[in-house]
Amino acid sequence: MDDTWWTRDLPVLDVAVRLLEHHDLPEVTDIPRETGPCSRGCGGAYVDVPKTMGDVEGWFVKTVTPQARCAVGQWPTPESVVDRLAEAFGAAAERDPERRGKLRALANFLGEAGRDFAAEVVAK
Repeated sequence: MDDTWWTRDLPVLDVAVRLLEHHDLPEVTDIPRETGPCSRGCGGAYVDVPKTMGDVEGWFVKTVTPQARCAVGQWPTPESVVDRLAEAFGAAAERDPERRGKLRALANFLGEAGRDFAAEVVAK
């Protein structure tokens, strides 16, 4: 089975979330204008698209779930918070020669061995 999440479904979900932020009840037909052909794979778990009588032209995105907002990066996940911290400590290491070694060590720890533990802490 081919992976469609990164190449098709996530871009469609990203557009759906963005459209809902700027428009009340965006039409489903607005999505392929930005992404090309869409799948129906994001329905239910990520978006609520009431299926009305008639063609898809009458369908709209009613809501998106918190999982959708996390998937497209609009809302943080514990893992994304840890990733951003690791990046920030890495960038700080480049700016602070005096503490460079400790900052790099912390960035490496958060980016590798300590990532799961730190994400657990953030989640709590």
